[in-house]
Amino acid sequence: MPANSGARRERQRQLELVFVLDGEHVRKVDARCFHIDHEFIRLRMQVGQCLDCERVGQSVLVASYGAYVASSLAWRALSLVSLAVVRVPCFLGYNRRMRILLSNDDGYLARGINVMHGALQPLGEVTVMAPEQNCSGSSNSLTLSRPLTIHQAHNGFNFVNGTPTDSVHIALTGMLEHKPDIVVAGINNGQNVGEDTLYSGTVAAATEGFMFGIPAIAFSLVGRDWLYLEDAARVAAEIVAHFLDHPMPGHPLLNVNIPNLPYDKLGEWKVTRLGKRHPSQPVIRQSDPRGNPIYWIGPSGDALDASEGTDFHAVANGFVSITPLQLDLTHNALMAEMREWARAGSRRS
Repeated sequence: MPANSGARRERQRQLELVFVLDGEHVRKVDARCFHIDHEFIRLRMQVGQCLDCERVGQSVLVASYGAYVASSLAWRALSLVSLAVVRVPCFLGYNRRMRILLSNDDGYLARGINVMHGALQPLGEVTVMAPEQNCSGSSNSLTLSRPLTIHQAHNGFNFVNGTPTDSVHIALTGMLEHKPDIVVAGINNGQNVGEDTLYSGTVAAATEGFMFGIPAIAFSLVGRDWLYLEDAARVAAEIVAHFLDHPMPGHPLLNVNIPNLPYDKLGEWKVTRLGKRHPSQPVIRQSDPRGNPIYWIGPSGDALDASEGTDFHAVANGFVSITPLQLDLTHNALMAEMREWARAGSRRS
C-alpha cells in the first residue's frame, strides 16, 4: 500500500491485483470479471483474489464468497492461512455502487415499479427500462416487425414502445454503458405461479437478463389491489440485498411471489417448486358494435397441484415463495424412449 495519502490521491484509480497461491497453484485472475463495490459492502469477486484500494487504504481477501475487510484483518488472515502472495500492478476502474437494472411488464407508470424503485435505491444505482404500455402475458416476445423508440420520463425512467423482453434486451445491448450486477423485474400486479411463469412478462424481463449471464429476480405481489405494495417492496429489497451480500454460484434466475399481507404478518422465505394449474377457462365471446364476434382470453385455470412445497401452497399460507427457474426444456426422462421410437421410425423408412 502507498505510505501516504498523497500517493493515494495520485493513484486513486490504480488497483493492485494480487494472485494468491491456493495449494500448489496460483489462481489466474481476469480483471474484466471484477464487480467491486466502492465501500466493499457487497464485494463480488472470485475465490483467491485479494484487492488493494489506495483511496480507502483497505485490503480485501476473498476466501469463499465472503470478504474480510480492513487491512489488518486481511493481512492477518493471509499470515494465518500461510498463503504465498505475488503482487503485480493492474489498472482498472471500480463500481462506486452496485448496478441494478429494473424493469416490469405493467408499464413504466405502474405503481409497482415506482415503489420498487424507491425500495431498491439504497442498494445501488437503479436504472429503469420498462415498456410504455401494460404488456401482461407477453412472455418472452421480441418486437421484430417494427423499429422501437426509447423515451425518458420526468422521473428519469426510460421506457420503450415494446415488450418487457425488448426493454431489457435494448438496455443490455444498446443503452447501458456498464453491465448491471443484477436484473430485477416487478413488482407485478398479481401472482406468477405455476404455468403463469411461461406467460408472464415480468418473468420474461428477468429471463432476458439471465440469458445475458446476469443474475435476475422477478417479483410478483399476490392479489391485484396493491393493498400492501410497500410491504412487498420492502421484502423484495431485502431479498435483493441478501443476494448481493451472499451471491450464489453462477447467475440464478429466481421467481418470487409475495403474499398481499402486512409486513409483520408475512411468513419466512420458502424455496419452492412450481405448482400446476388446470387448463385455462374458455375464452369469453362478445360482439363489437358492428356485430362481429370478438374474444377475450378467459381466466387462468384453478390450481391442480398446490401441495406442500409448491409456490401455490407457500403463498396461500402466508410465506414468501422463491422458486429457482431454468431454461432447459428438455424432457430428459423421455430421452431413452424417444431414441427407441426414432430408431424404429428410421428403420421403417
